[in-house]
Amino acid sequence: MTWCEREAAEIYSTTYAAVNCCDMVRTRGSRNLQYDVRRRELLCEARARLAEPGGSGTSVRELALACGVSVATLRHYFPRREDLIFAVMSENLADARPHLAHAAEPHGPFAASIRELLGYIAFGFTQGVGDIYTVGLTEGLREPTVGPGFVNLVLEPSIDAVRRRLDAHVAMKHMREVDTRHAALSLLSPVVLLMLHQRELGGSVDHPGDVDRFLDDHAGGFVRAYGRTVAAPTRQRSAPA
Repeated sequence: MTWCEREAAEIYSTTYAAVNCCDMVRTRGSRNLQYDVRRRELLCEARARLAEPGGSGTSVRELALACGVSVATLRHYFPRREDLIFAVMSENLADARPHLAHAAEPHGPFAASIRELLGYIAFGFTQGVGDIYTVGLTEGLREPTVGPGFVNLVLEPSIDAVRRRLDAHVAMKHMREVDTRHAALSLLSPVVLLMLHQRELGGSVDHPGDVDRFLDDHAGGFVRAYGRTVAAPTRQRSAPA
Protein backbone atom coordinates (compact mmCIF):
# COMPACT_ATOMS: atom_id res chain seq x y z
CA MET A 1 0.00 0.00 0.00
CA THR A 2 1.42 3.39 -1.00
CA TRP A 3 1.71 6.44 1.24
CA CYS A 4 -1.42 8.10 -0.15
CA GLU A 5 -3.40 4.86 0.21
CA ARG A 6 -2.34 4.42 3.85
CA GLU A 7 -3.20 8.00 4.72
CA ALA A 8 -6.57 7.97 2.96
CA ALA A 9 -7.45 4.48 4.23
CA GLU A 10 -6.99 5.66 7.81
CA ILE A 11 -9.29 8.62 7.21
CA TYR A 12 -11.90 6.49 5.44
CA SER A 13 -11.91 3.85 8.17
CA THR A 14 -11.71 6.04 11.29
CA THR A 15 -13.53 9.25 10.36
CA TYR A 16 -16.63 8.02 8.56
CA ALA A 17 -18.84 4.99 8.90
CA ALA A 18 -19.45 3.19 5.63
CA VAL A 19 -22.74 4.23 4.04
CA ASN A 20 -24.82 1.52 2.39
CA CYS A 21 -27.83 2.52 0.36
CA CYS A 22 -29.65 -0.62 1.51
CA ASP A 23 -29.33 0.49 5.14
CA MET A 24 -30.89 3.93 4.68
CA VAL A 25 -34.63 3.64 5.39
CA ARG A 26 -36.98 6.58 5.69
CA THR A 27 -39.41 6.74 8.57
CA ARG A 28 -42.65 7.35 6.75
CA GLY A 29 -46.03 5.69 6.46
CA SER A 30 -46.01 1.90 6.26
CA ARG A 31 -47.05 1.80 2.60
CA ASN A 32 -44.45 4.36 1.56
CA LEU A 33 -41.86 2.67 3.75
CA GLN A 34 -42.45 -0.70 2.10
CA TYR A 35 -42.23 0.89 -1.33
CA ASP A 36 -39.03 2.73 -0.42
CA VAL A 37 -37.40 -0.35 1.06
CA ARG A 38 -38.13 -2.40 -2.05
CA ARG A 39 -37.02 0.42 -4.33
CA ARG A 40 -33.73 0.72 -2.47
CA GLU A 41 -33.16 -3.02 -2.61
CA LEU A 42 -33.60 -2.95 -6.39
CA LEU A 43 -31.43 0.13 -6.64
CA CYS A 44 -28.60 -1.58 -4.76
CA GLU A 45 -28.76 -4.62 -7.02
CA ALA A 46 -28.85 -2.49 -10.16
CA ARG A 47 -25.99 -0.31 -8.94
CA ALA A 48 -23.86 -3.39 -8.29
CA ARG A 49 -24.59 -4.69 -11.79
CA LEU A 50 -23.74 -1.38 -13.44
CA ALA A 51 -20.45 -1.24 -11.53
CA GLU A 52 -19.31 -4.64 -12.82
CA PRO A 53 -16.84 -4.76 -15.73
CA GLY A 54 -18.92 -4.22 -18.85
CA GLY A 55 -21.94 -3.33 -16.74
CA SER A 56 -22.49 0.12 -18.20
CA GLY A 57 -24.89 0.06 -21.09
CA THR A 58 -26.76 -3.00 -19.86
CA SER A 59 -30.36 -3.20 -21.01
CA VAL A 60 -33.40 -2.88 -18.76
CA ARG A 61 -33.97 -6.62 -19.21
CA GLU A 62 -30.43 -7.39 -18.02
CA LEU A 63 -30.81 -5.06 -15.07
CA ALA A 64 -34.12 -6.68 -14.14
CA LEU A 65 -32.46 -10.09 -14.32
CA ALA A 66 -29.67 -8.90 -12.04
CA CYS A 67 -32.31 -7.63 -9.60
CA GLY A 68 -34.21 -10.91 -9.71
CA VAL A 69 -37.45 -9.29 -10.89
CA SER A 70 -39.43 -8.92 -14.09
CA VAL A 71 -39.01 -5.96 -16.40
CA ALA A 72 -42.52 -4.83 -15.44
CA THR A 73 -41.60 -4.82 -11.74
CA LEU A 74 -38.41 -2.87 -12.35
CA ARG A 75 -40.32 -0.33 -14.44
CA HIS A 76 -42.86 0.04 -11.65
CA TYR A 77 -40.11 1.56 -9.51
CA PHE A 78 -38.07 3.11 -12.31
CA PRO A 79 -40.31 3.84 -15.32
CA ARG A 80 -37.40 4.71 -17.62
CA ARG A 81 -33.85 3.44 -17.73
CA GLU A 82 -32.66 7.02 -17.26
CA ASP A 83 -34.66 7.18 -14.01
CA LEU A 84 -32.66 4.25 -12.69
CA ILE A 85 -29.34 5.79 -13.72
CA PHE A 86 -30.29 9.10 -12.06
CA ALA A 87 -31.30 7.23 -8.91
CA VAL A 88 -27.94 5.46 -8.86
CA MET A 89 -26.09 8.76 -9.16
CA SER A 90 -28.27 10.33 -6.46
CA GLU A 91 -27.43 7.47 -4.09
CA ASN A 92 -23.76 7.87 -4.95
CA LEU A 93 -24.00 11.54 -3.97
CA ALA A 94 -25.67 10.63 -0.67
CA ASP A 95 -22.92 8.11 0.06
CA ALA A 96 -20.24 10.66 -0.84
CA ARG A 97 -21.43 13.51 1.38
CA PRO A 98 -19.16 12.75 4.36
CA HIS A 99 -16.18 12.42 2.02
CA LEU A 100 -17.06 15.65 0.25
CA ALA A 101 -17.23 17.32 3.65
CA HIS A 102 -13.74 16.05 4.39
CA ALA A 103 -12.45 17.27 1.03
CA ALA A 104 -13.85 20.74 1.72
CA GLU A 105 -11.94 21.25 4.98
CA PRO A 106 -8.25 22.25 5.04
CA HIS A 107 -5.95 19.87 6.89
CA GLY A 108 -2.72 21.42 8.10
CA PRO A 109 -0.45 23.89 6.31
CA PHE A 110 -1.09 24.63 2.63
CA ALA A 111 1.40 22.16 1.12
CA ALA A 112 0.42 19.32 3.46
CA SER A 113 -3.28 20.01 2.97
CA ILE A 114 -3.04 19.91 -0.83
CA ARG A 115 -1.04 16.69 -0.77
CA GLU A 116 -3.47 15.09 1.67
CA LEU A 117 -6.40 16.07 -0.54
CA LEU A 118 -4.83 14.53 -3.65
CA GLY A 119 -4.11 11.31 -1.79
CA TYR A 120 -7.68 11.21 -0.51
CA ILE A 121 -9.10 11.67 -4.00
CA ALA A 122 -6.82 9.02 -5.51
CA PHE A 123 -7.67 6.53 -2.78
CA GLY A 124 -11.36 7.16 -3.38
CA PHE A 125 -10.98 5.65 -6.84
CA THR A 126 -10.04 2.36 -5.18
CA GLN A 127 -13.12 2.55 -2.95
CA GLY A 128 -15.89 2.91 -5.53
CA VAL A 129 -15.33 6.36 -7.02
CA GLY A 130 -13.88 4.72 -10.12
CA ASP A 131 -17.12 2.76 -10.56
CA ILE A 132 -19.13 5.98 -10.28
CA TYR A 133 -17.04 7.67 -12.99
CA THR A 134 -17.20 4.60 -15.21
CA VAL A 135 -20.98 4.46 -15.09
CA GLY A 136 -21.40 8.22 -15.38
CA LEU A 137 -19.06 8.67 -18.33
CA THR A 138 -20.26 5.59 -20.19
CA GLU A 139 -23.91 6.47 -19.74
CA GLY A 140 -23.57 10.24 -19.96
CA LEU A 141 -21.15 11.15 -22.74
CA ARG A 142 -23.12 13.03 -25.43
CA GLU A 143 -26.37 11.96 -23.76
CA PRO A 144 -28.64 14.99 -23.26
CA THR A 145 -30.20 13.95 -19.94
CA VAL A 146 -27.84 11.57 -18.15
CA GLY A 147 -24.77 13.63 -19.04
CA PRO A 148 -25.94 16.77 -17.22
CA GLY A 149 -27.07 14.54 -14.37
CA PHE A 150 -23.53 13.20 -13.98
CA VAL A 151 -22.20 16.75 -14.06
CA ASN A 152 -24.63 17.97 -11.40
CA LEU A 153 -24.57 14.92 -9.12
CA VAL A 154 -20.92 13.86 -9.35
CA LEU A 155 -18.57 16.35 -10.99
CA GLU A 156 -19.89 19.62 -9.59
CA PRO A 157 -20.10 18.48 -5.95
CA SER A 158 -16.49 17.28 -6.23
CA ILE A 159 -15.28 20.52 -7.78
CA ASP A 160 -17.19 22.54 -5.21
CA ALA A 161 -15.68 20.61 -2.29
CA VAL A 162 -12.16 21.27 -3.57
CA ARG A 163 -13.04 24.92 -4.18
CA ARG A 164 -14.22 25.29 -0.59
CA ARG A 165 -10.94 23.94 0.75
CA LEU A 166 -9.05 26.37 -1.45
CA ASP A 167 -11.30 29.23 -0.31
CA ALA A 168 -10.36 28.39 3.26
CA HIS A 169 -6.66 28.51 2.40
CA VAL A 170 -7.15 31.88 0.70
CA ALA A 171 -8.91 33.17 3.82
CA MET A 172 -6.01 31.93 5.96
CA LYS A 173 -3.55 33.77 3.68
CA HIS A 174 -1.95 30.48 2.62
CA MET A 175 -2.96 30.93 -1.00
CA ARG A 176 -3.09 33.80 -3.42
CA GLU A 177 -6.44 35.36 -4.20
CA VAL A 178 -7.42 33.70 -7.46
CA ASP A 179 -10.50 32.19 -9.07
CA THR A 180 -10.69 29.18 -6.77
CA ARG A 181 -13.10 27.31 -9.04
CA HIS A 182 -10.53 27.42 -11.84
CA ALA A 183 -7.84 26.43 -9.36
CA ALA A 184 -10.00 23.53 -8.15
CA LEU A 185 -10.42 22.30 -11.71
CA SER A 186 -6.68 22.48 -12.32
CA LEU A 187 -6.01 20.56 -9.10
CA LEU A 188 -8.67 17.87 -9.51
CA SER A 189 -8.58 17.12 -13.24
CA PRO A 190 -5.08 15.56 -13.53
CA VAL A 191 -5.79 13.20 -10.63
CA VAL A 192 -9.08 12.04 -12.16
CA LEU A 193 -7.38 11.51 -15.52
CA LEU A 194 -4.50 9.60 -13.92
CA MET A 195 -6.77 7.26 -11.96
CA LEU A 196 -9.03 6.62 -14.95
CA HIS A 197 -5.94 5.90 -17.06
CA GLN A 198 -4.35 3.55 -14.52
CA ARG A 199 -7.44 1.73 -13.19
CA GLU A 200 -10.65 2.00 -15.17
CA LEU A 201 -8.92 2.01 -18.58
CA GLY A 202 -6.28 -0.54 -17.63
CA GLY A 203 -3.35 1.72 -18.42
CA SER A 204 -1.32 0.30 -15.55
CA VAL A 205 -0.73 -2.87 -17.57
CA ASP A 206 1.23 -1.37 -20.46
CA HIS A 207 1.92 2.10 -19.07
CA PRO A 208 2.28 1.77 -15.29
CA GLY A 209 2.61 5.02 -13.40
CA ASP A 210 3.90 5.88 -9.97
CA VAL A 211 0.78 7.39 -8.43
CA ASP A 212 2.51 8.65 -5.29
CA ARG A 213 5.25 10.37 -7.28
CA PHE A 214 2.68 11.96 -9.58
CA LEU A 215 0.71 13.26 -6.61
CA ASP A 216 3.87 14.63 -5.00
CA ASP A 217 4.85 16.43 -8.21
CA HIS A 218 1.34 17.72 -8.85
CA ALA A 219 0.90 18.98 -5.29
CA GLY A 220 4.31 20.65 -5.35
CA GLY A 221 3.59 22.40 -8.64
CA PHE A 222 0.20 23.59 -7.42
CA VAL A 223 1.63 24.97 -4.19
CA ARG A 224 4.41 26.78 -6.05
CA ALA A 225 1.90 28.25 -8.50
CA TYR A 226 -0.77 29.31 -6.01
CA GLY A 227 0.95 29.59 -2.65
CA ARG A 228 1.32 33.01 -1.13
CA THR A 229 4.96 34.10 -1.08
CA VAL A 230 6.00 35.74 2.15
CA ALA A 231 8.41 38.57 1.45
CA ALA A 232 11.71 38.43 3.31
CA PRO A 233 12.17 41.23 5.84
CA THR A 234 14.09 44.21 4.50
CA ARG A 235 17.42 44.72 6.18
CA GLN A 236 17.78 48.21 7.56
CA ARG A 237 20.91 50.02 6.39
CA SER A 238 23.16 51.37 9.06
CA ALA A 239 23.40 55.13 9.28
CA PRO A 240 26.71 56.44 7.98
CA ALA A 241 29.26 57.05 10.69
